[in-house]
Amino acid sequence: MRERVARDRARNAATRGRGSHGRQPRAGVRKADLFPRWGGCCYCDGPAEHIDHVTPLSKGGRDVLSNAVPACADCNLSKAALTLAEWARTFQERP
Repeated sequence: MRERVARDRARNAATRGRGSHGRQPRAGVRKADLFPRWGGCCYCDGPAEHIDHVTPLSKGGRDVLSNAVPACADCNLSKAALTLAEWARTFQERP
């Protein structure tokens, strides 16, 4: 019992101050740094509400200003984890 308590305390101390699942909190692009540079959604000129990663993080993109643009909710949720080329193809495939 004491060994388990000691092990749990050590694990908790190692992850203290971290985000969910023991990961470090996200420290990348912030709206305050990005939105004033653009003025609105870079895709449709609607209101900027989300940060879109031009190259999605899931596809190797980085969380840096040079890979981030402001997007409205509709555009960002529509693009999801697609690259710009993949997203553009979805418009060509529509009837």
